[in-house]
Amino acid sequence: MPHLLCQATRRRIFALAAILFAVCLFSSPSLPGQSSRVEFDPFAETLSFETNAESYYIVQESPTLQLGFEGGTIVFGDGQTQSFSIQLGQHQSFFRVTAAALNDPGDIDGDGIDDLFELDYDDILDLFDGSDGFIDSDGDGQTNLWEYQRGFDPRLKDTPTTFTSSPSNGANDVAVTHETVLYFTRPLAGPPGQFDIEVEAAGLLVRKIIYTSSDLRTVTVFYPNGLPGSSQVRVTIKPTDLRDENGDELDLDGDGEPGGLGVIDFNTHSLSPLEGTSIVGRVFASELGVEGSELPLSGATITVDGSENERRQKGSDFAY
Repeated sequence: MPHLLCQATRRRIFALAAILFAVCLFSSPSLPGQSSRVEFDPFAETLSFETNAESYYIVQESPTLQLGFEGGTIVFGDGQTQSFSIQLGQHQSFFRVTAAALNDPGDIDGDGIDDLFELDYDDILDLFDGSDGFIDSDGDGQTNLWEYQRGFDPRLKDTPTTFTSSPSNGANDVAVTHETVLYFTRPLAGPPGQFDIEVEAAGLLVRKIIYTSSDLRTVTVFYPNGLPGSSQVRVTIKPTDLRDENGDELDLDGDGEPGGLGVIDFNTHSLSPLEGTSIVGRVFASELGVEGSELPLSGATITVDGSENERRQKGSDFAY
């Protein structure tokens, strides 16, 4: 970040006070639209510098250069001149003003976390403390720097990426044509080929096709031949090298810890007919007719999911 360094000194000569007037310049190029001129007023004992609305400034003071600069004051630019009162006493002081753009913040304490992020979380982070990046403030086993690098909240305990499903674990009367959908809490890092998913129904493996959404948050398991009726289905998601977008291991069993085996059990609905029952009805076109009237369709074929070959009927006279 551009910064400037200036020295202000007060000396007494006989009974009169002689105060040096100091003009300081940035030691590196100034930011666009930013003045690099900083002035020390010996009579008002103020340090002044011009600002712009796209930058922020950190003012620090030290009695000697050997001691370095600790702490300071942060100022957000507004296009006006900022002034600071200075109590020099009988000693010299060194002042450093560091400037950075709001859209490209600096890191004044060198801990790897930018200044503005530390200001946003100033209840746990100190803008001038270079050690707090290596502290685990929320007790989740990860440092504040690790959470900052991944865009997490360092005040909240983070859980690894996991998933919910449709149908959910333990669901009943699931349609035999129902695909299995996995909804992950964060985007994944890899293509669908890295999934190891096994589907078993009635003791037999089920043919499947796996599709991953473009945002890498949803995985859908399709069954080209459908699922058997009146059966318990188990979908098993096995651990692989697949990780989330942050490169972290997935929590497949939902215990809050990375790893495990993902298991979804559900039951499909029964395809056994009920004696003495029947289904009757009429089939209408999806588009309405004149003045919003229903348009019956003739010759439509009606089938039962899972028993398309055994239970099908072609309607006549717009009915079945």
